[in-house]
This record gives sequence, C-alpha cells and structure tokens, in this order.
Amino acid sequence: MIELLGGLPRVCDDTSLLPRAAGDIAVTAESSGFVTEIRTVDVGRAAMVLGAGRATKSDAIDPAVGLKLNVRRGDRVRAGDEIGRLFVNDRTHAGQAEQLVQQSVIIGETQVETPALIYRRIGGE
Repeated sequence: MIELLGGLPRVCDDTSLLPRAAGDIAVTAESSGFVTEIRTVDVGRAAMVLGAGRATKSDAIDPAVGLKLNVRRGDRVRAGDEIGRLFVNDRTHAGQAEQLVQQSVIIGETQVETPALIYRRIGGE
C-alpha cells in the first residue's frame, strides 16, 4: 500500500528513512491522580496545531511533527510526570499544542476501570 501511494516500503524495516522533527517538548501532568478520560478531539487539535494536520484544505502537512501520549485511561500519574511528548519543527504554536494535550488528559482522584482491549473474537478458534 505504501508503494501504491508513492512512498518507500523500506520504511517498515528502517524507520531512520522517515522524516524527523527538529526538537521535542515534554508535556507534564499538572496534578496527581488517575487518568479518568482522554479527550481525543483535543489530542487531534494539538497535532494539527503542530502541523501534522490541516485546519483548511490549503494548509501544508509536515510529516515530521506530531505527538505521543505516554498515558492511558486508568494510569496513575504524579504532578510533573511526563504524560506526552510533542515533536516540533516550529515552536511558534508549541505552547498551544502543549495546553491542548494537558487539557485532553483528565486527571481525577478515583481510579477508573480500564476497558478491555479485545471485546470479542469473531469466528475461528
């Protein structure tokens, strides 16, 4: 599929061929507790602000930038723990992206039940 879309299939075996962001920024938890919710719309907006997506059809996409969340629903965090990392080429909107990631990870006092990763197997064994 990668080749059909004009890409290099070799990137599956050698990720060093992929573009790399010039820098990265840690996003830290502002409070201690448990991750009770992750607002994925805000995570997507943060990626868009960094240049990994488009606000309008004419916006350019930078394939080297993006973000990584280090927490999942139900995880325990302490204030100052790294909950994510931004990968940036232009720091102009990094503060806005960081704020979006922080507001997307909701931290509460009560641990929540984590959802099953596999709900049901279909067919076969």
